[in-house]
Amino acid sequence: MRFEPPRVQAAFLRAVVQDSGGVPAAIEGMLEQTASEPAVTRAKVRAFAYEAGMRYLDMTPVRCLSSLMSLRT
Repeated sequence: MRFEPPRVQAAFLRAVVQDSGGVPAAIEGMLEQTASEPAVTRAKVRAFAYEAGMRYLDMTPVRCLSSLMSLRT
């Protein structure tokens, strides 16, 4: 991979670590995405997002609480 400018490499590594969430599949997918690019730029680093690295909030407790509250009335 070629980085334009060379200082972008540190930002790229930081983005991979943060956006992957420690999920190996996300890290691998992000590296595959950038391998197909001729050069990694700051704009490309900012646009990083990978589906495997996204975390979702579990809404089960909220649904259970709202169900109990609706039974109360």
